[in-house]
Amino acid sequence: MTTQTQAVRTYEHLHFAEYLDGGIEEIGFFDLEALKTGLFLNHPVKKNTLNFPIQKKNKIPKKQIAKTEKDWLLSNYSYLCQQLLGHQVAHIEYPGGSYRTSCQLILENGQTLIATRRSTPVRSRYESLILQRLEKHNAPIPQHYAYNGLVLLQEDIQGIRLSEALENATEKQYESYMHSALNALSEIHQIADKEGLDHAVPIIGCERDWLIALLDRTAIIGNHLNIPCPSVPVAQMFDLLLLLKPRFIKWDARPGNAILCNDGNVKWFDWEHCCARNRIDDIAWLLCDDSVPDYPETEERLIEAHLHAFADERNIDEAFAYLNVFGVHHCCVRLARLLDEKRNRTWHDVDINIKHGQSGLALKESIRLCKRASRWSRKNEMTAVLGDWFLEIAEYLKRI
Repeated sequence: MTTQTQAVRTYEHLHFAEYLDGGIEEIGFFDLEALKTGLFLNHPVKKNTLNFPIQKKNKIPKKQIAKTEKDWLLSNYSYLCQQLLGHQVAHIEYPGGSYRTSCQLILENGQTLIATRRSTPVRSRYESLILQRLEKHNAPIPQHYAYNGLVLLQEDIQGIRLSEALENATEKQYESYMHSALNALSEIHQIADKEGLDHAVPIIGCERDWLIALLDRTAIIGNHLNIPCPSVPVAQMFDLLLLLKPRFIKWDARPGNAILCNDGNVKWFDWEHCCARNRIDDIAWLLCDDSVPDYPETEERLIEAHLHAFADERNIDEAFAYLNVFGVHHCCVRLARLLDEKRNRTWHDVDINIKHGQSGLALKESIRLCKRASRWSRKNEMTAVLGDWFLEIAEYLKRI
């Protein structure tokens, strides 16, 4: 393996499309026959009502299509909750946006819960089984209510998304919230040990090409922005990040997948992507997210307080080196996602597309990612040369 050059592989997108799934297409270890237990689509709704929005899409007004689809969902979810929980649904809300795979159901008795359908039934069943295994030990996760083969019904945790809480948090609040989030992740890891989940979930990000694609992010971003990335020791970083002892982790441990509860504790939801990898990855996902404010000194205290719990028998120096190098490249993945959205658009367009119209947020988060990546780069000799380069990118982003 040679050191990084300007001649990098050609990727279809700046964003690392296989990053979240870790290079695997299917989970593929649960009995698929068990997925045939549900009756979600067997509710006696007229067939033409079920298919009408698709078949007649170009012949009826959009408002009528939306109403028909909403009525169909309400009818089916109401039937499902009546069968599984004994209550019908009065109303449906989409707190995360109508494009999300989860929605909030308000039952006739006033209770609220979350209904989730994943991209495949296997994903839904996987998440259901993981929740059932973890909740046996009172893990900081949503309570599992019911699952019918396609739809997962779970607790609507009361509180605010951690990402929203962090948006206007003071430094003291930031420290408190992140301590709670890291404590919750560590507790879940310990519960996973009791349940033997290391060997019950898929190992992801273990293939050579996946890891090289991750390490390529700096060169890809540099080529896209015409700000060439300095040469870095890819072979050394590859050896450092090589997965040798896969352990159960949340993986997609973004603040947007956590709830800051009313009592100040944090609970983690969205478990469809949990897997076996390095437990330090969960720290990087949390601390290096684009929604996280930049408080360097407090960040250092958080790492010092929690890294040992995630180090998994690595000595603290090795764990710190891994966290820095992986964290820098995780920042690149998050930055590339925003740059991929932008392309030839304005930053305002990006805000509308992925930030629900919060003007200026995408640029602010992109610059914050660059500054964090610059700071983390300087902590390790393998990435130190990237420190000034990230700051150069941050300045450039303000002008485009």
